[in-house]
Amino acid sequence: MEFARRFRSPGHVILLIAREGYFGRRRGHTELSTYLVESAGLIPSATIVEMLSDTGRSMTKEEAMAFASQNSLKFIEGKAIVEEWQMVRVMATGGLRHTAPRPPSLSEGE
Repeated sequence: MEFARRFRSPGHVILLIAREGYFGRRRGHTELSTYLVESAGLIPSATIVEMLSDTGRSMTKEEAMAFASQNSLKFIEGKAIVEEWQMVRVMATGGLRHTAPRPPSLSEGE
């Protein structure tokens, strides 16, 4: 019953394809999520959804940060992921890598 009370159905879930080179051409949610998953050493496949507040509208950044804190989750801003990519890119080609090593750090606590 707890799950049913807390779960909100997403409006839509679609398949995503990141652009080759990640953020060199586009810095969208698709590239952010794919790079994050691949950097963890996983197959570059992710599902992203929009978080809704109790009002039925998209959560604000502050609401999303509070949700993460209340549920023991990490809140990572897109700019932190792009900064990490820029550091790693110095040593790599920036292309899609299916066996990518984990970056040195992923801005804990943001």
